[in-house]
Amino acid sequence: MARSVPPKWLVRMVLVLALALGAVTGTHPPSALAATGPVALVVTTPAAVVAGVPFSLKVTARSSATSIATGYRGSVVFTSTDARTPTLPARYTFTAADKGAHTFTGVVLHTAGALRITATDAAVGSITGTSGSISVAAGPASRFAVSAPPTAIAGAGFAIVVTAKDRFYNPATSYRGTVAFTSSDPRIPPLPPAYTFTAADRGVHTFAGAALYSAGSRTITVTDRAAPSLVGTSAPIAVAPGAASRFAVSAPASATAGVPFTVTVTAKDPYYNVVASYRGTVALTSTDPAVPTLPAPYTFTAGDRGVHAFGGVTLRGAGQLVVVVTDVASPALGGTSAPVAVAAHFAAYAWGANDVGQLGDGTGANAVTPVRVGADSSWVSVSSGFYHSAGIKADGSLWTWGWNGAGQLGDFTHVDRLSPVPVGGARRFASVSLGDYHSVAIAKDGSLWAWGENNYGQLGDGTGVDRASPVRVGAATWISVTAGSWSTYGVTSDGALWEWGLSAGTLAPVRLGPVAGWVSVAGSQGRFVGLKSDGTLWMWGDSLDFDGTVIELPRQVGTDTDWASASAGGSHLVAIKASGTLWAWGGNPDGQVGDGSTVFRPLPVQVGAGAHWLSAVAGYASTAAIRADGTLWTWGRGSLGDAVAVRSLPGQIGTATSWSYISANLQMIALRS
Repeated sequence: MARSVPPKWLVRMVLVLALALGAVTGTHPPSALAATGPVALVVTTPAAVVAGVPFSLKVTARSSATSIATGYRGSVVFTSTDARTPTLPARYTFTAADKGAHTFTGVVLHTAGALRITATDAAVGSITGTSGSISVAAGPASRFAVSAPPTAIAGAGFAIVVTAKDRFYNPATSYRGTVAFTSSDPRIPPLPPAYTFTAADRGVHTFAGAALYSAGSRTITVTDRAAPSLVGTSAPIAVAPGAASRFAVSAPASATAGVPFTVTVTAKDPYYNVVASYRGTVALTSTDPAVPTLPAPYTFTAGDRGVHAFGGVTLRGAGQLVVVVTDVASPALGGTSAPVAVAAHFAAYAWGANDVGQLGDGTGANAVTPVRVGADSSWVSVSSGFYHSAGIKADGSLWTWGWNGAGQLGDFTHVDRLSPVPVGGARRFASVSLGDYHSVAIAKDGSLWAWGENNYGQLGDGTGVDRASPVRVGAATWISVTAGSWSTYGVTSDGALWEWGLSAGTLAPVRLGPVAGWVSVAGSQGRFVGLKSDGTLWMWGDSLDFDGTVIELPRQVGTDTDWASASAGGSHLVAIKASGTLWAWGGNPDGQVGDGSTVFRPLPVQVGAGAHWLSAVAGYASTAAIRADGTLWTWGRGSLGDAVAVRSLPGQIGTATSWSYISANLQMIALRS
């Protein structure tokens, strides 16, 4: 019986129905097929799998919705919607044994979610088929993804997001473990407490309130308590310091009174990180009962990066002393050094005129080179007047010697003294300054005392009567004082500047201008200089060119804000900057400016090219200065200390390298270990 062949319209209808039902998703040209060739490939997979777990899929070549193309011999290749690199079957050529259907094992998908796998004939791209949606579940947690901000401020809270992930980085939504936190912060920052994930977390939890303390690159690590190998670490977090809240003040454990040393000041936040962005202005003080040499207020710069070394710090008292650093604008921001054990071992040496005993060596003979003032080695500061001298010892006792015609020695007599005599009884003093014929001193309690000539009211006691012993000047607390010829200037603890005597026309202190901020004052004859807390330098008094004019109110010297110390002499001024450079200006007939000339200098000129000067004082017609290496140098005319009459450039006095303090007038007095 002959086989009946269905009409073509019926075959087409069956194929259309098969395509509509999704059983066939591709077609092919008849020439590529066997007699009953396929029109599509059907990919059969499990409805749900686990990421990383192998499964099988089946590819069936169909020639109709119900018929398998058993004669299909094509080669198929596989693709998927998995964004990662899944394990898919290799290219495969169907054989007669397959009879149009083949099962592939070892298929692995990696990305959680709804995925599909497509099989395509390698030769005829239109012969293809795609699986239904495969629900890929994440595998068990194998690591943690720890998300933290890339930057943080030390001590400031931030959030951490912890995601449990399988080995293919899918969120492990079924994770229920307990996690603990650690960090690379060497301090102990506040990290979240241990936490057990819940079903509601779905493998992801946000932890608020984390913080790090140590500046630098830090990481946070999360670990499963029960399975320590299940761990994750954040990307590096750049932790910046917080705002400066304190100063670390580094000073040597021991020092010798009068010998300079270096103090390093570091701005730190509450967690002891260096605050490189600090730009404040700091002032240095100390518990030195004598007269320390401390740097002028200094404003930190970007180049400091929060750390600045102050050279030339010189303590002159003895005992356990500290250096205190304070922010000028915010006094609560400060720091104190560890105690510095200061030993006082200084002898006093003097040279120059000695006709009334002002050198204190007991002879009354002039000296062109330094002679020792007595046998004591406990001096911490000295001062030269016109014809008398004074010094303070390590115990705070005050001593004077020389001419006493106006009672300026303060020993209740008018007898000249060739050697030091004590003044002030049991009272202890911090500083002393001598004028032509009167003396002023600040006691350790901040009270001010004066004695000697008082014809213009220069003692400030309101009487105009000479005094042969110290009388107190007012009731204020004083931090600096200087005596001129017949005038006196002082600075009180509130930074106010005061004057009395000839220049003020008063018998008691009156305030000079409304502006505060003064930290020190110095003068000689009728010329005066002062420093403010902002590092500016000011001058007033008799003009430097001797034209008879008087600068009644302080006038700023230039615009620089880095002056550290200043001194006024008979006709010239000298000052040192924080960098250690030395500057001088004014009358220069004897080379006292020190620039190698005898030309009047109306503005500061640098003395030498180095930045190595520790202190400098202007005398009557000469200048003396100490370098950071402890050597002593003089120039100008008279009392130069080496038998040279006149020179206009600095010349070294001897070879000693332990000079620590110098005062100059008609005679010079210096301290040396």
